[in-house]
Amino acid sequence: MKDWLHNLLKRIESAIDHNRWTALAAVLWLVFSGILIGCNATTIGPVSGQKVSRQRFDVEVGAATSALKAEQIQLLARMDEHNEKIAALNAAVELGYEDLERQEKMRAQLVELAAGLATSAIAGQVTPGAIANAIVTAGSILGVIGVAVDNRRKDGKINALKAERIATTA
Repeated sequence: MKDWLHNLLKRIESAIDHNRWTALAAVLWLVFSGILIGCNATTIGPVSGQKVSRQRFDVEVGAATSALKAEQIQLLARMDEHNEKIAALNAAVELGYEDLERQEKMRAQLVELAAGLATSAIAGQVTPGAIANAIVTAGSILGVIGVAVDNRRKDGKINALKAERIATTA
């Protein structure tokens, strides 16, 4: 039995010696195939910081992307809330300036009316028509003041309701 094995090994050695480069290529092909089949590609994971396979890398990327999208949604919601606050402030500022201008115009009209009455009284030209005109003008001015005060009260209630709505949705 030993001779048979010894003869077989001699034939293999002779075949390998005769086809040296082909045998070397076959051995290299087997080694290379083993490396390709047996070794998985790995890289550093973006979340864990450890070497991970492609499947684990995909899981980490998905989780990180989802977390960043959720954070983006929260930031956009906060930005919308902030923009609403800015819009409310701008509206309040605009209303305030309009109210101040309206009050200054009314004050100027009252001063003009008082000055006209004083001039007429000094000149001795106070007539029933001038007094009626002064009463009508003063009534109109007081009516405008009443409307302005009522509008400010309504604006306050509307702003309070808006703030309450924003607080309940946040």
